Amino acid sequence: MFIIKPKPRWQSHKTCVWTAPVPLKQVIDLAIHYRDCRTLFRDILKVRPASTKHVVDEFCSISKASNQAVQRFKEMFLLLGDYHDKSHINVRQYNMIQSAPVFPILEKTGDSQEEPNVVMRSIRDKDWYIPDNATLYSAFRGKIDMLNLSVKLVREFRSLFTDLHCEEVLLSSAVKEEVESNGMSVRDELREISLETRLKYISQ
Repeated sequence: MFIIKPKPRWQSHKTCVWTAPVPLKQVIDLAIHYRDCRTLFRDILKVRPASTKHVVDEFCSISKASNQAVQRFKEMFLLLGDYHDKSHINVRQYNMIQSAPVFPILEKTGDSQEEPNVVMRSIRDKDWYIPDNATLYSAFRGKIDMLNLSVKLVREFRSLFTDLHCEEVLLSSAVKEEVESNGMSVRDELREISLETRLKYISQ
């Protein structure tokens, strides 16, 4: 197909879709260039909107050498999460995602003052964890290799991580958290008297 902008060129029909989400960079969104030709492309030539395959393929090809790899991961992971919510990801695609070395991992430094180095790994690589608990994230950042993703986003896409079989590398699953009280215990006698007075009504 012939694409006019940003510069005139011929493009393989395999890389052309009718519409595509903004984060997708490896496909050509024909609606941007030929919106008035919807009948020709959609109805006659059967050009479809971008599919889950396009999203998964591009997610799995995030460049390890790119300076924008971390930002691209976050951008594409959000898009992947949207497609996951629509139940469009199949088993083969899950396997592709698990094998792709595109997850940005903050490497342990041993020094909380030192800025962690970021490396790209796959889910099937060992010894890195996903921060799904804010307290544990603060306690272990810099001490273990950890996914460079906010706790908020991890919780938002918890079901996607579950379907990717990441349960064992969630920090909350890998670490046993206990709360211990310190100092002297002080009785709150006024509260005790109040509860004793209301106890018979509470029990009814």
